[in-house]
Amino acid sequence: MRSVYLIASLVLVLLTACATRIGDLTIASSKNLPHEFETLQEGVEGRDCSNILMLLFIPIPFGSLRPSLDEAMDRAIDQVPNANMLTNVTISQEPVVVPLLLVNFIRNCLVTSGDAGRLR
Repeated sequence: MRSVYLIASLVLVLLTACATRIGDLTIASSKNLPHEFETLQEGVEGRDCSNILMLLFIPIPFGSLRPSLDEAMDRAIDQVPNANMLTNVTISQEPVVVPLLLVNFIRNCLVTSGDAGRLR
């Protein structure tokens, strides 16, 4: 009976969630803004991913533990020369879990896509 309580406690601890910071935005709005800008390229995409190998209950990270929104946006903007902003931005998360016998591979990506532009 004692082992049942131990296993239940372990499961509850592993299933708890925590809040984390995923990025900083200089300007964010769901409304049109009165600033004039020039769209340089439409449909750019940037992503930042974290990769974790779970061996039983032991996480082994490869790189960062959490993907960064800042890094994903920077990678999208850096694809276009002279761009310094994104408009019509969508942010999505793409988690992938590959379960194996005693090992799980977890890949979690933040993806930003939008139109790269430049403020005038």
